[in-house]
Amino acid sequence: MKTLLITIFFALTLSISANANYWVEPVLGYTNGKLEFGSNSFDTDGIYYGIRAGRRFKNIFKLGGTITTGATTIKANSNSDTKTSQLGLYAGAEVTPSFNVFAEYFLASSILFDNSNAKWKSNIGYKAGFLYTGLPLFSLGLNYKMVTYNTVESTTFNGAPLKEDPKINAFEVVVGLRF
Repeated sequence: MKTLLITIFFALTLSISANANYWVEPVLGYTNGKLEFGSNSFDTDGIYYGIRAGRRFKNIFKLGGTITTGATTIKANSNSDTKTSQLGLYAGAEVTPSFNVFAEYFLASSILFDNSNAKWKSNIGYKAGFLYTGLPLFSLGLNYKMVTYNTVESTTFNGAPLKEDPKINAFEVVVGLRF
């Protein structure tokens, strides 16, 4: 199913050429939320950076891909530094000339814990938000992100399912550089 979705998405992105142009947007953001693991809940915050790229259709719709990576701190009994990454599909629409809405579906997402060498992986996640594009060079946005992790890789477990399916729910403030 995921392969079919990717094939259709890229076929649309690459084949429709009437009134279409390419766009690239480097992004820098701050994320703040909760990691829920069973009955436990931990605060998280951090920064991330990445790039969005794709095609714009009739200057109203955008289709493309997104890659982000960042550093997040999970505040438990002792703070745990992590490295996060996401690879996803992006779809957006212009509501007014200076206001856009968008959604992302994460094809792959991971979080690597520095202190335990364990990596959680996910193929379940999304992001939705809006962007203010009224500034000449920058866009400002507010996003909501939800990722559920379902497998773990480490030196002792490789591809083992996670019992509680930990979930991160976060709000993000993002600044994009528009091209």
